[in-house]
Amino acid sequence: MAVSVCMATYNGSAYVYEQLQSIMHQLRPEDELVVVDDASTDNTISIIEQFRDCRIKILRNKRNLGHVRTFERCLTQVTNEIIMFSDQDDIWTDDHVGKLLKEFAGSSGPRLVYGDFAEFSDQNGLGIRKYLPDFPKSPIKRIDFFRLLISGKSRMFGCCVALNRELLDKVMPIPARASSHDLWIGYVAVLKADIRLVDQVITHRRIHTANITQSRRKLWKIFKERAYFISLMVYRLILR
Repeated sequence: MAVSVCMATYNGSAYVYEQLQSIMHQLRPEDELVVVDDASTDNTISIIEQFRDCRIKILRNKRNLGHVRTFERCLTQVTNEIIMFSDQDDIWTDDHVGKLLKEFAGSSGPRLVYGDFAEFSDQNGLGIRKYLPDFPKSPIKRIDFFRLLISGKSRMFGCCVALNRELLDKVMPIPARASSHDLWIGYVAVLKADIRLVDQVITHRRIHTANITQSRRKLWKIFKERAYFISLMVYRLILR
């Protein structure tokens, strides 16, 4: 099973080289890294081009679209069976790809796999803090996963997610009002996928002042998005 890694970049020159180093040595000749740059104004692209690797495909947005639309464009360009997501500023463990890929063995239908991560900051160094101390057993029942999504306790972050093409076909297109591509993938998986968990740290997630994704959102916005996703689940995934 060949792998496509999706990476969205925006003014990521400070960290993208280190992240690419952690990814590229894990990819095989048949794998690919698809980078969509969201109209960066720094030298992010030139840093990526330094790798001179034919497995890296770079596209540029003509204008800034935000991370959700940028990841969506990236998903339209992937060519392989297994799709993984990468932020521009994290560091993958040496076995990130292998541990996720292993969970697709024998898959006969849509499958979602996600693993654990640890956070670190530039100020504190690589201070490992496992984020999911009470990881549920795998495979997880869809109804249990749904409860975790609704409560905000699933801790499914895109930087640790992989899905197969059959699930990707059900995910696309990402809803226009979605503020999170990975949460939408999770909601689709509730109705359509076998959900597997890797109870090990596979990503070191960098926390810094310029993180694109918000770490905290207002409660009313969270409830509003949950209601929006549930309504789409009923309309797009049941009635359609």
